[in-house]
Amino acid sequence: MKLSDLKAGSNTKQTLLLPVASPYPVEITAICGSQPGKTLIVTAGIHGCEYVGIEALNRLKKNWIPPVFQDVSSCCPW
Repeated sequence: MKLSDLKAGSNTKQTLLLPVASPYPVEITAICGSQPGKTLIVTAGIHGCEYVGIEALNRLKKNWIPPVFQDVSSCCPW
């Protein structure tokens, strides 16, 4: 999977820093399946007081492993 100038390999889970216009990059977790496929983007924390979504996404990032995805590349920014 390629996002901006970042690349994540097949069958991997990586934490990457996505460069943006501000001086602070956005941390993303890319979870890539073993084969090319559709992309799923999961976001949380759009509104700062919504902590449940942030916690749910942190649990997903922790528990999802590449073999869960057969044909899907996944990117989870938060």
